[in-house]
Order: sequence, then C-alpha cells, then structure tokens
Amino acid sequence: MAGFRGFGDFSLHDLGRINLLAGSNNGGRTSVLEAVELLASQVDLRADGSGIHMKFNSH
Repeated sequence: MAGFRGFGDFSLHDLGRINLLAGSNNGGRTSVLEAVELLASQVDLRADGSGIHMKFNSH
C-alpha cells in the first residue's frame, strides 16, 4: 500500500492463514488491519471524492 495514513510505502509478503503483527505503540498495526479490511471489502476509495488514494499490488 502507498499513501495510506502514516505509510509512504508498505508491503506484506508470504502471508499465511494466521499472521502476527507486532510493534511499538503508535506503530501502525491498526492502520495495517484497516487497509487489509478495505482491500477485502473491495471499496473503491477514489469514487467517494475524499482525496484518499490507496494502491495495492498483488504479487
């Protein structure tokens, strides 16, 4: 993902059925989960005029 919340550029690779996100307070764990939720819901954020732009690359 690029340009979502505090992330300039971020990617996750080789995810399994169960994944653990660990990090410090205010490290972006919730933002990652929200981005995954948006991707799973197939929401087109460009259509709502909010100015939010997300880019997901599937490999």
